[in-house]
Formats: sequence, C-alpha cells, structure tokens
Amino acid sequence: MTLESVTKSIVDVIEELQRASGRACGELTGSTKPIGDLEGFDSLSAIEATIAIEAALGQGLGTDNVLVAEISGRKRALTIAQVAERIVKLLKIKVA
Repeated sequence: MTLESVTKSIVDVIEELQRASGRACGELTGSTKPIGDLEGFDSLSAIEATIAIEAALGQGLGTDNVLVAEISGRKRALTIAQVAERIVKLLKIKVA
C-alpha cells in the first residue's frame, strides 16, 4: 500500500458516495476538502466515507471520522491529501 493508492481509494470512495446520493462531485484533487467543498458532504457523509475507506483498504482506522482532525484544539475538515497522510500515519505505512 502506498500514499498514492490510499489517495486513490479516498477519491474513489468520495466519488461513489456523491454519485450514490445524486450530488455533484466534480474533479477531486489533493487540495479538495470534502467537507466544505462538495455539495451536501457533511460530517455524517464523512463518517460514511470513513467506513467505506476502511472497507476499501481492508483495515480499520481506529477513528469514526478520518476526514476531520483536531488541530490547535479545534476540529478541522481535512483536504484529501491530509486525509491520505493521516491514514498512512494511522496504518504505519512506510513512504519512500
């Protein structure tokens, strides 16, 4: 598993969730913040995405919402790149 494959899994999951809900998705990049940038994508969607990402990766992440992190004492929505980096750290994947 690589950072790139983790990122692809995240993008695939978010695209599918948006498609399944009938909401627009547009092109997702590393700088896309699903919560805030995508129509109708909220904290509940992020929990659904976390479950689907765990399934796609075949591993639990030990958090109910991987798309949000506490930064400087406040919860913040993460970009796709930040989510991928967080997952790599959570799973202790070595990045070359």
